[in-house]
Parts: sequence; C-alpha cells; structure tokens
Amino acid sequence: MNYYEMIKQISAERLALVEDGEPCTYGRLFELVEEKAEEILSLGKGEQTRNRIRDGRSLFLIKKVRILEQLTEFLAAQKLHKIPVILPETFSEKDFVSEKDGEPDTWLCEKLSDAQAKDSICMGVCTSGSKGVPKFYFRTYESWADYFPVQNGIFGVSKDSRLFAQGSLSFTGNLNLYLAQFSVGAAVVAQNAFAPKEWLSMMKAWKTDLVYLIPSKLMCLPRAAKEEVPFVKQILSGSQSLGKSDALKLQKIFPESRIFLYYGASELNYITYLTDEEMTEEKNLVGRAFPEVGVAVKDGEIYVDTKYHVCGISCPYTLSDTGYFDEQGRLHFTGRSDDVVLVRGRKISTYRIEQELMKLDEVEEAAVFVKEKEHLVAFVKAASSHMEDEGVMKKKLQISLKETLNSFEIPKRIFFVENMPKNASGKMDKTVLKSAMSFR
Repeated sequence: MNYYEMIKQISAERLALVEDGEPCTYGRLFELVEEKAEEILSLGKGEQTRNRIRDGRSLFLIKKVRILEQLTEFLAAQKLHKIPVILPETFSEKDFVSEKDGEPDTWLCEKLSDAQAKDSICMGVCTSGSKGVPKFYFRTYESWADYFPVQNGIFGVSKDSRLFAQGSLSFTGNLNLYLAQFSVGAAVVAQNAFAPKEWLSMMKAWKTDLVYLIPSKLMCLPRAAKEEVPFVKQILSGSQSLGKSDALKLQKIFPESRIFLYYGASELNYITYLTDEEMTEEKNLVGRAFPEVGVAVKDGEIYVDTKYHVCGISCPYTLSDTGYFDEQGRLHFTGRSDDVVLVRGRKISTYRIEQELMKLDEVEEAAVFVKEKEHLVAFVKAASSHMEDEGVMKKKLQISLKETLNSFEIPKRIFFVENMPKNASGKMDKTVLKSAMSFR
C-alpha cells in the first residue's frame, strides 16, 4: 500500500486541493498523476532516477517549488514504486550525494540493514531543522498512515474538513497533514506565497474549518485581520512555541476555534500536544503524550517510544532534547543538549535566554549564541516596527532580563534585525545568523 493507492479510493468529484485559489478535484489530481507517471517512464534513466539504494530501488528527487507540482510528482513516483523525496528549495544534490559512486551516502544506508524494511519503504523525508544541516530518513507507508485515524480524531478532521496550510511539502509537517486529510477524502486549501492577508481571504472564500501554520506564521494573522473568521474550528501548530497570550490573540479573530500545539519530530511523529485551555505564559509547556506514544525523561533528556518512526532507529529514541514533567504530568521542553554552552567556564542554556527575551513585550523573535566562549550575542526582531533608539532598547532589554536571569546569562551584545532568516519550513535559520555573527 502507498499514498497513490490511497487516493485512488476517493470519489473523483470530491475537492482535493485549492492552490492559490485554483480548485482541483481528486479526479483531476489522479489524471495529473497518471500523466506525470507516463512522463517519468518516458525519461527512462534520466536525472531524476539516477540515484539508487543498494537494493536497486530508485529515489525520485522532487525539486519543484509549487505545491500541486510537488504533490503530483510525489504520487506519480509512488505509483511507479520509486521512493519520492521532496527537496527544500535551498538544497542541492551535493548536500547528500556521494561524488564517488552517485549513491546517497548520507541517507544512512546502515539503517537499512533490515531487508523487509527496504521492501516496504514508500518515501524519504528531508529536513534541515534549525541548523541548516541536511538530514534524511526513510519511511514506510504504515509509519504515517496507520496513525492518521488517531491524529484526525484528535484534530477534528472529517471527510468534509477543509484545512488551510501554507508553504512547501518539503516541510514534513505540511506533507503529513495533507496526506492525513486525503486519507478521509477531505480537502486542503493551500497558498504558496507568504501573504497573511491573502491567507485570510482564502480561508473566508473556501470556508476552511482547520488552519495549520507554525507559530511565527500564525501570529501574523492577528495583525493582518480586519474582521472575525467564525467558521475556523481548529488551529493546529507545532515546531515552535506558543503561549496563552498568543492563543487569546488568535481567538479574537477565530472566536470559535480550539488551538492545538504539538511537539513532534521528522524522525518520529507526533509526541505530545497541548490545547489552549492548558496553555500558560510558560511557552516551553508542550503537554501530554499522544495516544500510543510513550514519553520519558532520563537525566534531563527526553526519550520517546513509538512505532510510528522512520526506518533504522530503535525506541526508546532521543532527539537530544531536554525537558521535565510537572506535577500534572505535562512535559516541558527546555531546549536541545547543544543549546547548553560554556561561557567562561559556566554552563548556560541559550534556549532559556531566548525564551526570556521573547517574554518581553518589546521582542517578537530572538536567537542567542556564544562567541568564542567569551560572551553571549543576541539577535532580536522587535515587536514594533517603530522601535526606539537601538542603544536605548538594548539597555532596556538588559535591565528587564536582570529580573529572571543571572548577570552572566545576559547577552552583552544585542543586534536588532528587521526579519529573522527562515528556512523552507518557516523555522528560524540560525546558520545565517551565525554567519552574520562572525562578522560582528
């Protein structure tokens, strides 16, 4: 079974996708997939099929940018029993293909020693994370599809649902939710461009009842909205933090909505989730485990036990994330192990400093680094475009941080940026900021 076979079972007249205002039924999507499959076959051993796994099955590298093209090639490759991988726009083959033999040497072939797993692989996922380093994994159909009924039940997805989402399917959060919608014959309303006012217009035009955006994108909507959007019932978000005050801002424009914040990973699947009722101003709270998922904390490190994971890993599995459980049994995320740095012999969590900065009214986004193990550097996007003098603002932030941080945790250098650099998934691209830091 694969995702091509899954969509074949849906009635042709049902709406599948609306891309930038253009509707496409399941029947039309199926026609496009059939045409693309014929085109791929006619190319033979062309550029898209030259990279092979050791068992002879070919990878199909998808370099398209627009959503419908990505989806069409993904499903066409599945029809032909190739292994599709949707690449972020910023990636190139040299990031993951060995010059020696043309094989994908960083696809961690040692994880594919199980012949049965090789036979059942149906897709590859590619993620850059926040550090810009390519990571690649294989998935079976069952590792996502078998969990769709559970996640759809929690998120309120039915055959009549219409989910609004934005951005590339190279972001696994998008791809997973698209396919979960399609598994029940529901529709996705999608936008390629970053344009919050247009997003709201599309939600209204197509009466979307679900919205999926990462927090940094979600929080653009209250600023862009001119009126309420009452038909949105569920807001789904993940990959970044979200607090109670953020939820209240969203519910002013989506008054009938319930908000879900999830914690998950490309290597695993959904791990924990939190609803707006339980959110606090502690943005590191990520809630309780999803059904069928076990979560434990050992020596401050989070371990996850689930059967819905990529090939080649064993559970319990750790992402090197750190955290703790509170008295109510809810998980708090406190960063990644490499967020703990040494500054003049002291261990400091850059994640904690970032969170304290973002609690301040003056700050919308923040990133903190250590430079030469001597001092901390912060990059800050101000919450207001009409910012006061940078020197005055810097001192104001440093004074505010003294209330919650030790003196050695307060960044000595703070640089203000108009916009934080983002990768294809919309997450902050810290590699760009680190490069900028080297010139400061």
